[in-house]
Amino acid sequence: MAFPESLKSFYSELLGKDALQIDYLEENPNPIKAIRTTYSKYDINKLCKLISDNYTLNSDNCGTYNNSHKNDKDSIHSNHSIHNNRSIHSNHSNNNNYDNRCKESNNSIDGNNSKASSNGKKNNLTQYDSNTNYHNNIDNNIDNNIDYDNDNNSCCNYEIISDDAILTNDPVLLQFLSHCKEFSNGAFYIQALPAYLVIKYLPIEHAEYALDACASPGGKGLHCYDRFLREKPVIMNEPSQARRNKMLSVLKIYDAEELPILAIDAGLLCRFSINQIPLIILDVPCSGELHILNNNSRAKNWSKKQTYQLAKKQFAILSSAIYSLKPNGIILYCTCTLSPIENENVIHRALKKFDEKIELIHFPDEFYENNKIKTANIKAIEQSPLDKYYKQIINNAVRFRPSDFGMPFFASLIRKKSPIYPKRPICPYPISYISANNAANNAKYKIDKSDYSYTKIKIGEKKEFRIPNHWPKLPNLPYIRLGKKT
Repeated sequence: MAFPESLKSFYSELLGKDALQIDYLEENPNPIKAIRTTYSKYDINKLCKLISDNYTLNSDNCGTYNNSHKNDKDSIHSNHSIHNNRSIHSNHSNNNNYDNRCKESNNSIDGNNSKASSNGKKNNLTQYDSNTNYHNNIDNNIDNNIDYDNDNNSCCNYEIISDDAILTNDPVLLQFLSHCKEFSNGAFYIQALPAYLVIKYLPIEHAEYALDACASPGGKGLHCYDRFLREKPVIMNEPSQARRNKMLSVLKIYDAEELPILAIDAGLLCRFSINQIPLIILDVPCSGELHILNNNSRAKNWSKKQTYQLAKKQFAILSSAIYSLKPNGIILYCTCTLSPIENENVIHRALKKFDEKIELIHFPDEFYENNKIKTANIKAIEQSPLDKYYKQIINNAVRFRPSDFGMPFFASLIRKKSPIYPKRPICPYPISYISANNAANNAKYKIDKSDYSYTKIKIGEKKEFRIPNHWPKLPNLPYIRLGKKT
């Protein structure tokens, strides 16, 4: 599959020399995946043992796995063997010509990509090259009795990157993991590496709860919920019924059905709540070049107009989220596109609109220890004066390039400095709390002692649910489901 020539020409204008990333993505559409173990259900020791017991990487770089461990619902044939043409230890590129072309491309990215990289910190994420010892960075709490990296290289086509995740781009290993019983039972979640990293290092300490405003299929919200140790809720919003149904099935698999569910347009969030939500995840709808590449219909129908329409929608969603954000709260704005129109330019418009009331901030220093993470695309902004807003973008926004991560990704953290009020008045959705520990309410609502760890909540006129007592008071939003139904 190839990109339309009109898209490649358009991106060449937008990205300059870094438009070579489009060529790379076209030649190597195989993103690095993070396999994250889920909270309290599985751990990295069990995941590595699952792989070592069932998966083998032969000397000819051909992966095989034991089919007896498959999910019974799947119809995978035995003796799988797929030659792995792009393995993680080839620096994510086997194309020497591309590597040579990319040397100049790197000049279009600000080399001083982080304050962390400039102070000489040790890089804990390895460089994915042939000299990498994949398990140098295994955390001390991982069981040393398991021999994951043996002399014949039989099971090392993955890398342990933290105490809860490994990464790989081996298609055979990914096929095995995505069809095994443990995956079907919610033991681990498979997602793109950049999506894992931005939540792994998202500052959540200040937040009493979070909102994932464009939540489907649910990976980022679930990761945030696990980082909360499942003690604080993550509100999951998805307006599309088809995508919401998929998200609900994912929440069921991962034992997170109690999470609050919304079905509103994310651009309308500020109609219900302003200056209230402490943490918002915005993985906004975007061009998604990898999806275009894998979908004939999207590739055929792509146009410049779609890019500008998406940018308009993204700005509306981001503006609404900023109004709803609590002062000192944080928004994670991210996309899986190379397009600066949907990345840097959307952030610039928001900074210009809200001026001194918001600011971009760095991820924690540990995030930048992987020096393949780059700053904003300079080509996208060099034609305009480098005003104070662009300087914020250059210093704080980050790009994950296809040549390094197998897919494009953009991320920026926005902090709200002071309250902001929209012109249109808000209309909070009617919500009432009924304490399970109140004797009068117990009699009126027939709450027995088994419900004392829950608080009864009424949404609108008819819907009634029970939510855990330790949950904070939630914003008045039109939830369609949360906690347990009464």
